Amino acid sequence: MSITSTKALVCLDALVPEDRNRVEDRILASGLDLVDLTLDQISQCAGNALEVEGQNGKRFLVCSQRAYQSLRPDQVQALEEDLELLIVHIPTIEYYGGGSARCMLGEIFR
Repeated sequence: MSITSTKALVCLDALVPEDRNRVEDRILASGLDLVDLTLDQISQCAGNALEVEGQNGKRFLVCSQRAYQSLRPDQVQALEEDLELLIVHIPTIEYYGGGSARCMLGEIFR
């Protein structure tokens, strides 16, 4: 799962059936757009992304090349509506470390 300022990248199929509608409703009620990931996309680290802010408030979504390649065109388009995608090639981290882009970044909250 990855939550940005405008999107929630979630795999509803990873939830028990009785929780799926409740989680989807809460995401949409919060004003976020839902990008529903598949179980295969999760295994490709698509949920392991992080929004970062650059100069002048520009927002980016950092994700691995492996994660990006697992996304469907409509999912990429939805993400690119308000985020610029930063794609990083990190196969060693994903293979040996068991994590991906979000795991490599430190978050600072103001």
